[in-house]
Amino acid sequence: MTSRVDTERLAYRPLEACKAVGVGKTGLYEALKSGELKSRKIGRKRLILRDDLQSWLRGLPA
Repeated sequence: MTSRVDTERLAYRPLEACKAVGVGKTGLYEALKSGELKSRKIGRKRLILRDDLQSWLRGLPA
C-alpha cells in the first residue's frame, strides 16, 4: 500500500509536513526549534497545523 500525503489535512506530523511541502527535515526542524514554524503537542505527538505551515512558507524569502 502506498501512502499519500493529503493536502487537505488539518495537521501534519513533521515528516509528513516535509513531504507535503517538499522541504528537508533539517530545515523544518530548525524552523520548529527557532519558533519560525509553530507546532502543537498531543501527548508525545507533535503536529503542525496546515495554516501554520502555509504561513511559514509565505514568510520565506522569495
